[in-house]
Amino acid sequence: MKTIDLVHVGPKLMPPTVFNGTITELSESCKHHVLFGDASWTEDYMTQIVPFVDLQEVVTNPPRPINGIGWFYQGQPEYGGYLASKIFVKKKIHDEYMEKNLFAHERLVPYL
Repeated sequence: MKTIDLVHVGPKLMPPTVFNGTITELSESCKHHVLFGDASWTEDYMTQIVPFVDLQEVVTNPPRPINGIGWFYQGQPEYGGYLASKIFVKKKIHDEYMEKNLFAHERLVPYL
């Protein structure tokens, strides 16, 4: 299955710093990719593109065991975007862990 390049979808994108609105996730796992390369020869003589990366801390609250980490692309259509990190948590595993370990003291029979 071929993936779709999210960045090079139109003739020219506005910089993401110009957009003054809500940023949304534009990528889907295994459906999209981001291609890094040169800019247009006719527009800016093939200068190198440096991607914007969102370096905000990503945590689970409350703390949970994680299932994986990855990157996603966020922005708005017709504007450049940002790469940001993402963590994946399996809710079922978290709930089973909490039930077995953290709440085990509630099931103890008192010693007489």
